[in-house]
Amino acid sequence: MSPSNQCWTWNERPIGWGLIGNADTEEAVLLINGFGANTNHWRFNQPVLAELLPTYAIDLLGFGRSDQPRARLKDEPDSADAVHYGFDLWGQQVADFCNAVVQRPVLLVGNSIGGVVALRAAQLLGDRCRGVVL
Repeated sequence: MSPSNQCWTWNERPIGWGLIGNADTEEAVLLINGFGANTNHWRFNQPVLAELLPTYAIDLLGFGRSDQPRARLKDEPDSADAVHYGFDLWGQQVADFCNAVVQRPVLLVGNSIGGVVALRAAQLLGDRCRGVVL
C-alpha cells in the first residue's frame, strides 16, 4: 500500500503530503519528518499505522516534495524568496495542515526535528491534538 501523493498550498508555497487509509474516522495520525528526510522516510511505518487510523505524512517546508525556498537568517531583512526556517514556522505549518486538510483530532508522530515540530504544533492545536509520539 503506498500513499496518495498530494500537494497542499500553504503561504503560497506547495507542500507535499500523502495519505494511507480511510479518511472517514474521528481521529487520524500525522507523521512529521526529521532533518534531511521526507514523507518517504515513513514508507514502512505508514501502511502499518493506517491499518488502525488514517495516516498522513507531510513534507516540512524545505524538504521532500515541498517548496524549498532559500534560508533567511533571523536578522536579515524579509524577502519573498527566502524564509526563516525554525520550529515556530514548521509548527505553524503542521497546525495549519491539521486544520485545513486533516480536519479532525490528530496524533502527531515526529522523528528528529519533527519531534520538536510536533511539540510546537501540539501547543498550537490545543485539544485537537490527542497526543505526541517522539
